[in-house]
Amino acid sequence: MAAGGTLTLTSGSDYTFSSTEVWSGIRGNGSTQGVRLNTQGQTLSVSNLDRIIGGTSSTRKDVVTLAGTGGNTITVEALETLIGGSGNDRVLLTSTGATMVVESLETILGATTGTALITLAGTTGNTMSVGYLKSMIGSAGKDVININAAGSVGSTMAVALMETLIGTNGLDLVATIGGTGSNTMFLEGIEIVLGNASASVNDVVHLASGGNTIGVAFLETLMGGSGNDVATMSFKSGTANLQSTAGTLAVSSIETIVGGTGGRNTAILLDVGNTITVASLNTLIGGGGKDVVNVTLRDGTAVVGDGGIPWNTSGSTMLVSLIETMIGSSGDDMVVALNNDGMTLAVSAIESVVGKAGNDVVHLGTGGNTIQVEALETLVGGSGTDVVTVNTSRGTTMTVSAVESIVGNAGTDVIQFGNGGNTIQVEALETVIGGTGNDVVTVTETTGTIFLSGVETIYTPYQTLTLSGVDTSVTWPPAPADTTPPSITTVSIPDTAMKIGDVVTVTITVASDSDTYTLGNGSTVGGFALGNLTKVDATTYTATFTVTSGGTDVAAGVDVPVNIVLTDSASNSNTPYTTAISQGADRIDANRPTIASAAVNGTALTVTFAEAMSASSAAGLTVTVAGQSRVATYASGSGTTTLTFTLASAVTQGETVTLDYNPGTGNLTDTASNAPASVTNQSVTNNTADTTPPSITTVTIPDQAAKVGDTVTVTITVAS
Repeated sequence: MAAGGTLTLTSGSDYTFSSTEVWSGIRGNGSTQGVRLNTQGQTLSVSNLDRIIGGTSSTRKDVVTLAGTGGNTITVEALETLIGGSGNDRVLLTSTGATMVVESLETILGATTGTALITLAGTTGNTMSVGYLKSMIGSAGKDVININAAGSVGSTMAVALMETLIGTNGLDLVATIGGTGSNTMFLEGIEIVLGNASASVNDVVHLASGGNTIGVAFLETLMGGSGNDVATMSFKSGTANLQSTAGTLAVSSIETIVGGTGGRNTAILLDVGNTITVASLNTLIGGGGKDVVNVTLRDGTAVVGDGGIPWNTSGSTMLVSLIETMIGSSGDDMVVALNNDGMTLAVSAIESVVGKAGNDVVHLGTGGNTIQVEALETLVGGSGTDVVTVNTSRGTTMTVSAVESIVGNAGTDVIQFGNGGNTIQVEALETVIGGTGNDVVTVTETTGTIFLSGVETIYTPYQTLTLSGVDTSVTWPPAPADTTPPSITTVSIPDTAMKIGDVVTVTITVASDSDTYTLGNGSTVGGFALGNLTKVDATTYTATFTVTSGGTDVAAGVDVPVNIVLTDSASNSNTPYTTAISQGADRIDANRPTIASAAVNGTALTVTFAEAMSASSAAGLTVTVAGQSRVATYASGSGTTTLTFTLASAVTQGETVTLDYNPGTGNLTDTASNAPASVTNQSVTNNTADTTPPSITTVTIPDQAAKVGDTVTVTITVAS
């Protein structure tokens, strides 16, 4: 029992170390005989031993190295460290559990009960088969652990710092241990892996080739193998219920990702170009290449685990970013832009697409699509019949091409056609703007109004309009044809005298009509043309005429002739209204007074007009006698046809007299206040009598003899 010696066991019962006994080695005899160590803490090598039980000291540690080249199969209990030898070493743990550091072992089997925490030692890594272990922490080297030792079927194990884990034929759940840092693991045949929930930990899992179906939670990255890899982010296995777990997972070379309905799950595609199937996923962010996403539905069957998951069975709603193509499921699928930086997305069998603040462009797949859209800037149809509905009452402004039908919503919807020509059915749109091609629009509503710009043709249920690109507002159904002409009931003018230059207001009363009329050609009152037709209200219009010189005079009390035609906006005109205006004082004097004659007798000048005149002075009157101007003053006659003026000096018999009149400076008017026209060089009859006797100044005959029978000429000279 000297320290450093080797204890060789003989047959018999288990060997128990005394309290002071120390050995450097133990050699068993190949029987079931075992060894129980004392509390001194032993460091020894053992071989050919069936089992060994460590001491119970909490401070003194037992370190055991398995010796021999042929390998050992040994049951251990209460050891702190166990190091394998050069052979194939198989270690069995008891039901009491174990917390042990091991190195260079080939197999460790825990008990079906008890908790075994194994920490791997060494720097070169360990390749080991294990079974029924609860926890294992890797070494500084690359550790490859096969958890199917002894044919175990299914396991649940906490691990840390492991490089490779190979599962059993059952359901294997691996969870990383908190507080040990990040993990990068290669997994094969593992059904569930739980990463560390700490935000500072980055857990990366690589899947083996050949295809994997795996449940993941709290992982940061999942890298698939060469086969068909299916990853679910929601699952339940025993007491591990992660049906409602939310998480963000970056994936590469994964063929199918399944989310859940309880939490918000996000997948980020790492590869340059992905073709992936997703189900019940909340958010998907694409990689750098062209990503093609197939949306599928699943029933309640669990992907992994033993509990059904309430998958989306009627469709999906998914936020997407940097995805190039989405192919929907048989359900009702909605795609929503995740970011404001705009997306360009091709979709097929997607029922709804919602953009965001960026420039979002959606291309519809072939075969026809029935889709609702919101907040998109551009929509391009496919080769089939594409029916689009605007799914927002806030209104939309969108460019569309190759779409067969589009239905607006309660907001103001403005649709711009792409170039190349479009033939499209529309409903509930407010504005349609055509492109460079031949755009033909068919409205399907029975009533409505739409503004079109740059559109060549529009069909409504009632009419076909060729617009040729002209801006046009179209309302349907068209108003019933208006065939009723305006109806004039009365026409009136002021009951007062009217003279040349007066602008007279005519009041026209019509049957009530909301329309606005225009004057027909040839509309007159008193023979004067009407103008300036103004609508006062639904039953009253006003127009004006100007009394022009040379028109027809109408005496007071005599009917004023009327001829008025009104035309409505439908080009209906009434039969000329010709009922005369009959009033007592509505005289129309449309002619200026004229001088009938003028005569002078001495200083009295009388001017006779064709009608009664009014005068108060001789202003404007110029009288010329024998070529010289003669001052005249008004004397009498205002209110009659003859006015008398007094000349400053008498006109003598035989003198030539004329008169001029300037109405601009004069005050002569007729009773309607019309002034005469200008008068120039009006001849005046000189009726002045001759009251001066002749005055002979000389009488002469020829200064010669005259005889009987001669006729003698006498020359008599008189005063001029």
